[in-house]
Amino acid sequence: CGIIPLVEPMIPRTAAPWLTLISFSFLYLTLFILPSTPTWFASDRQFNLLNAKRLLDGQVMYLDFFDYWPPGTEVVYLAFFKTLGLRAWLPNVILLLEKLGLTLVTFALAKRVLEERAALLAGLLFLTVGARFDNGDFHWLSILAALAAAWALIEALTPRRLILAGALCGLSAFFMHPR
Repeated sequence: CGIIPLVEPMIPRTAAPWLTLISFSFLYLTLFILPSTPTWFASDRQFNLLNAKRLLDGQVMYLDFFDYWPPGTEVVYLAFFKTLGLRAWLPNVILLLEKLGLTLVTFALAKRVLEERAALLAGLLFLTVGARFDNGDFHWLSILAALAAAWALIEALTPRRLILAGALCGLSAFFMHPR
């Protein structure tokens, strides 16, 4: 017979759905003024947006205009522009998806080496402290792909996982070549 604690943490068996909901809510309230007005963060992404708009207009990157970084971020923006059109809220939606993906992959990696409560804390710490909005999307997209590659290999080293990790590392370099 043991002492039953009066207050037990209300963490479900799997915290991923709750972390997703909390992260999405936090990011949405940070990036949008309710109900749907996007906020603007001055950052490097304005250059990526301009380059993606040039691509949408038919210009060719490195021929009609030059950029130091690989074209990964511009390709992502271009895909969203072609799918949803030029919208003022689109950069914030992409940023929300990036940060949500990074929070979840941080949680997934931490869960492999920590117990679930500590891994949840790692995800929430990234969300509140690490997920700054002041630098370019190419940094975050590159980091997301690199962390996803690490996540692919953390379970086991199988040929399929090695191919996936190699593809994700290539994708990471497509956004930012030094990574």
